Amino acid sequence: MLPAPERQIFNATYSGFEPSTSLWCIYLQITGNPKDHGLLHHSTFIFPTWMTSLRHYRDAAPMLSLAPGQGLPPYVVVNHSAIDSGLSCNGTHLVTLTGLDRLSNWDVLDKRAYGIKKRQWMQSLIHDFSERFAGIGERIVMREMATARTMSRYLNTPNGAVYGFAQTPVKTGRVRPDVATPIKGLWLSSAFAMPGGGITGAMLAGQRAWYRAAAVATS
Repeated sequence: MLPAPERQIFNATYSGFEPSTSLWCIYLQITGNPKDHGLLHHSTFIFPTWMTSLRHYRDAAPMLSLAPGQGLPPYVVVNHSAIDSGLSCNGTHLVTLTGLDRLSNWDVLDKRAYGIKKRQWMQSLIHDFSERFAGIGERIVMREMATARTMSRYLNTPNGAVYGFAQTPVKTGRVRPDVATPIKGLWLSSAFAMPGGGITGAMLAGQRAWYRAAAVATS
């Protein structure tokens, strides 16, 4: 939305940064407490048998380009009722499954093919989840899946990036972009600014941008 001269200045500032990964997420509404089915913690990491090293995480992102049945990716199960999240209501609880994804796994599909493939993957992943936590599959009353294509559509970030800029060893911490930009009056209040990454990082960046902008306005 910037005029061409300002756009060039803005883009040049972040030319050395790459967007972070995207994610797929499956949202499940569960009747009864998930703890009764073994979900005792807020986050539980599921590693398939083919994954014997954390280095194999890089192989997980392109797996959803394939049809289900050719292996399952690692994923995280989040029991939001394990903390005081306020997301449980009328005896139902929110459980999410999430893993690495890429926009290229989905963006080549037309609407019909995309819907079919998404449903197949959702069924396959929920089946694996239900096998690991006995009886919980019978408690699912609502299910929905978001993919990297969903993230791209709703976040409008490059390739559906969910953590802002990639948290690489040389592009994190103090070298991460500040909330101030080279364009006067334009501030970053998202995961793309310091400290960035995740819900907490995005909230802190927004708070930092507000304080900095307010200080400039009153100076």
